[in-house]
Amino acid sequence: MARTDNRRPWASFHGGHTAFGHARGTVAETAQLVADRGFLGFGFTEYFALPPCREFSPDGVTHPLAGRTEWLGAYVTAVREVQVAYSDQVSLVLGTELEYIRGAEAWTREQIRPWPFEYFVGSVHYVRYDGEDIAIDWDRGRITEALRRAGSPVRLYLDYYDHVLELLDWRLARVIGHLYLIKMLLEPAEQVDTPAIRAKVRGILETMRDRGARSPARRAGE
Repeated sequence: MARTDNRRPWASFHGGHTAFGHARGTVAETAQLVADRGFLGFGFTEYFALPPCREFSPDGVTHPLAGRTEWLGAYVTAVREVQVAYSDQVSLVLGTELEYIRGAEAWTREQIRPWPFEYFVGSVHYVRYDGEDIAIDWDRGRITEALRRAGSPVRLYLDYYDHVLELLDWRLARVIGHLYLIKMLLEPAEQVDTPAIRAKVRGILETMRDRGARSPARRAGE
């Protein structure tokens, strides 16, 4: 693929969400936008189905992709079509974002096995306390409950990063999503920084390095 003068030396491999999941726009519209902005590479990473879990839900609302797989065939077909249509402009990659839920590795491997995904993003949105999985990026009520069960913001950070390390132990994800997500709904006073937290993050980055996992966006060729 020849590079034109307006190409940016960037590739993004997390964020390719569309109307198949929780975002807006079609796969074709996203591919056109990526090509227009001069990206060299871009990964479509629609959320895979949520693994079975005991989701903490005080309002009765649960993850919209829980148990849903009927959209996957259309998603794969749509990405394959734009891979061909834009092959001379941008390298488009078929991926999906896997949710880490403790104990769900075997289920996840079995569910992804039939699909021709070229890579996986691994992300942690839930932290488990007392046998329940609490979404830490959903609303203030849920993060407040996670804080209560953790006992302190520091403990919540450390528990979240323990989940990320466990995700890396699955050895499925080539890209690890948003290590900063734990901060999303915390109040400024709850966004803490301690030597223990820094050591945990350093351990995650070293494990990513050792296992060939990467962050979502980087300069092409890095």
